[in-house]
Amino acid sequence: MERGNINSDGKYVSYNIAHSSNVNGIKSQVIVQSISNKWKKTFNTATTSISFSPDGKRGYFILSNDSLAILTLGTDNISYIEGVSSFRLISDYLLYNSKTDPKKLSVVGAFDRITAVLDSIIRYEYNKKNDALILIKIGQNNKRIISYYHLKTGLNNVIWEGEEVKNLLFDYANEKIAFIGISALGEKGIWVYNSGQEKAILIFNTNEIKIDSSNEIIRIHRFSENGNKLFIVAQPKEGHDDIKKIKKDANVTIWSYTDAKLKSQYERTAKEIPQYFYAIDLIRKTIISINKKNETIIDIGNDLGLIRQFSGNGDIEDEDWNPQSQYKNLFVSLQDGTRSNLPIEYPMFSRGGHFIFYQDSLNKDYFTWNLITGNKVNITRAVTSEMGKIKNPYYKIEFTSAWDYQSYWLDDDSSVILYAERDIWQADPSGKHIPVNITNGYGAKNNIVFYPVADLSTFKFRKGEELILVGFNFSNKQNGFYRIKWGIQKDPQKIVMSDYVYYNPHVLIDNGYDNQPIKATNSNVWLIRRMNAEESPNYFVTKDFKSFSPVSDVYPEKKYNWVTSELHIWKTFNGDSCQGVLYRPENFNPNIKYPIIYYYYEEYANNLNSYLIPRTFIGPINIPYIVSQGYLVFVPDIHYKFGETGMSAYNSVVSAAEYMATKPYVDSTKMGIQGHSFGGYETNFILTKTNIFAAACSASGITDLISFSGGLTSQGKSVHWMTSKGQIRLNVKLWQDPQRYINNSPLFYLDKITTPLLMMHTTDDTAVPFGQALELFNALRQFRKKVWMLIYKGEDHVLRDKHNAYDYTVRQIQFFDHYLKGKDLPSWMAPAD
Repeated sequence: MERGNINSDGKYVSYNIAHSSNVNGIKSQVIVQSISNKWKKTFNTATTSISFSPDGKRGYFILSNDSLAILTLGTDNISYIEGVSSFRLISDYLLYNSKTDPKKLSVVGAFDRITAVLDSIIRYEYNKKNDALILIKIGQNNKRIISYYHLKTGLNNVIWEGEEVKNLLFDYANEKIAFIGISALGEKGIWVYNSGQEKAILIFNTNEIKIDSSNEIIRIHRFSENGNKLFIVAQPKEGHDDIKKIKKDANVTIWSYTDAKLKSQYERTAKEIPQYFYAIDLIRKTIISINKKNETIIDIGNDLGLIRQFSGNGDIEDEDWNPQSQYKNLFVSLQDGTRSNLPIEYPMFSRGGHFIFYQDSLNKDYFTWNLITGNKVNITRAVTSEMGKIKNPYYKIEFTSAWDYQSYWLDDDSSVILYAERDIWQADPSGKHIPVNITNGYGAKNNIVFYPVADLSTFKFRKGEELILVGFNFSNKQNGFYRIKWGIQKDPQKIVMSDYVYYNPHVLIDNGYDNQPIKATNSNVWLIRRMNAEESPNYFVTKDFKSFSPVSDVYPEKKYNWVTSELHIWKTFNGDSCQGVLYRPENFNPNIKYPIIYYYYEEYANNLNSYLIPRTFIGPINIPYIVSQGYLVFVPDIHYKFGETGMSAYNSVVSAAEYMATKPYVDSTKMGIQGHSFGGYETNFILTKTNIFAAACSASGITDLISFSGGLTSQGKSVHWMTSKGQIRLNVKLWQDPQRYINNSPLFYLDKITTPLLMMHTTDDTAVPFGQALELFNALRQFRKKVWMLIYKGEDHVLRDKHNAYDYTVRQIQFFDHYLKGKDLPSWMAPAD
C-alpha cells in the first residue's frame, strides 16, 4: 500500500496497491474512492498515480494505452485524451504532451476547453508568481526561443532568441530566471531575465568571465537566497587531465607511498571530473572564485562561502595519517574573494544568513557565530547537563548528531528549532535567552522522541497556536500523536499512542517509507498510513488524530497463518537491560515446544510494530516466511563496546538465547542462528564461543579482520577505516593493537566451533570479499567440522537474481529443518561419492 494522496476538500483519496510475486514481479493497482467508502474505482492498467485537480473535483492519470484519463470524482463520468505521454496540473490548467509528438504541448483551461496548442516546445517551467509558463521552443532554422506565456491572457512574449540554451532556472522569489545561451548574434554567456523586463540581458559574455583558463562553465548552480548573486559551476576543458598519464609499454601499474590515493581509486574514479564554483554578483557585475583544486563546498550563503580545503588529493578517512588528507575549513568572501580560517566543524548558514550554525564535536553543544558582530555563542549551554539525569545507559545526552542537523530556522533568524534526541527545543541564536524546551522535557522523562507532523513552513509560530507532533516511545515502541500550544510551557497532550506505526521520520522502520500524513489543502482532513506486525499498511483519514476511519481494506495476511510480535526485555551477561522482538505464528500454542532461530543486525527492536513483507531470502532471512515454516524467530538488539565487537554480539545474542531457553514454549535443544553481512561476521564469532546452538547460517560475513582490514572497497579504497573507525568498531589500527584484531577475528578460534554451519557467499561481493568465505570454509574443512558453502556466481553482496534467491531460501530451510526439526538430510548435504 503506497503513494497515498487526498484531494483538496478531503472527501476523496487515492492510493496504489502493489502485488508482488516471484513469478510475475510487481503489478500495481490504482484506487480512488470517497472517504465515506460509498464510491470507489479501481484501475488495473494505470501507469501513474492519481493527481487531483486544485478544486478537488477530478482525478487525472495515464493508462497503459497512453490515454490520459480524467475522472469526475464521485461519479462514473470518465473522459479520455488519446496519445498522451505526460501531464501536469498547474494552477487551474491541465498541460499535456503528445505521445506521437512530444514537443506538442496542449493547455486545457476552464470548461475543458483547449486554450492553446503550443508546438515545438522542448521544455517548460511554471512561474507561480506571475501565473505564466516559461517556454523553450525550437524555431526556424533550429533556433531556440524563450518566451513568457501568460496562462490567463494567452499572451506569449518572446524574451530571448538564439542558437543554444541550457540550464534555465528561477530564483527563490520567482522574479528572475537565468540560463546559459548563445544568442542569434553569437553572444555566448549567462543571461538573466527579471519579471517586467522586455528581454533577457547578457550579464556575462563567456569570454569576459574571468575564470581559470583551463576550465569552462558547465552549468548554473542556483541563485543566492536574496537573488543578488548567481552561483555557477566550471570544470576542466575537454582534453585537460588532472591525473598525469605516463606512457608505458608494459602492462603495469605503479603504486607509490607518495600517492595521495591508491591507484585502484584513480582507476575507478577516472571519470569523476573536479568542479569549481563561482559567484557572479548581479549588481556589481563581478565574479568571485569560491573553491579551487582540492577544495569542496560546505555551504554557500548570500555573501560568504564555506569550503573545506584539503592539503592534497587524499581521502578524508585517512586524515589521521595521510599528509594529503589533512584539511581545514575556510570562509570565502563573495564580495572580494578574501579567505579566512574557519576553526569549527560541520558549519552551515542560518536561513536568513545572519549566523553560522555549528556543533562542538566534543560536548555536542550547538553554537552560533554572528557574522556581523563576530560573537560566538553556546546556545544550548543549559541543556546537556540536564540530560545527564537520564537513566537509559544508551541515551545520555540530548544533542548527538554533529553531522546531521535536525533544525528549522525561522525566516528572520530570530529563533532556531532543534529536533534533539527526545525533545524539541527553541533556541535564541543571539544567546540572550536560554533554550526553551518546547515539549517541556516530556520526551526525556518518558523516552519519547517528538517531531512535527507537518512542515513547519506552514506554521505561524503564534502564541497559543496548536502544533501536532508525532511521538515514538523507545521503551514500548508505541507510536502516535500529541498536541502542544506554541509558547505555553506545558507537557504535550497525548492524543493517541498505540501499537501501530503511523509515522517515524527519525526512527528507521522496515516498510516505513512513504508514510508522512498528508493534509487536504482546503480542509482539516488528514490521510494517514497505519500498520503493525499483524496488519499490513492501510490508509485511514482523521480530523483529530484520535479517531481513524479506514479508506482501504487490503489485508492479504488474513489468508495465512501470519506472525505476531512481542517485545521482550532481559539482562545481558554484563547486567545491562536489552530489548528484543519475538515473532510467533498466529496460531501459536504455548503448550508446544518450538524450534527457534535468532537473527540480528545491530539494533532492531524499534521494528516491533512494523509489517514485514514476505519474500525469498536475499542474504538475511525473511521473518514471516521462517515463522510460516513452524519456527519462532527472536531478534535481539546488540549494544557495542568499542574494541569488543565480537564479545558485544556474544553478550547480547547468547544471553538472549539463554533467556528464551527458559520459556516453556522454546525447545532449547533446537536453537539456530542466522546473520548476513555484519550479522554474518557476528555469527562466525559467536560460534567460536558457545555450543548452545544446534545449527547456524552465516551469509557474506567476515572471518579474518586482519586480512579484511588490508583489502579494498568497491571504490578501490583501503578498507582499514571500516575496522578502525567504522562498523567493526575496533577503534585502533592493526599495528597499534594487533591482539585486539586477533581477539575479534573468528579465524583464530575456528577449532572451537562444534555447531553445524551453512555458509553463503557470492563471487562478486564488493562489501565482503569472497576470500573471507574461503578462509572460513577451508579452515573448518581441515578441522573436519560440519560445514557447507553455497556459492552464487556473478552476484554482489545480496542475491538479486530471483532464481538464486529462491534456491538459497529452499536450501537454508532444508538445512534448518534437518538440524532443528529432525527432517531427513537433503541430498545436497549428503557426502559426495
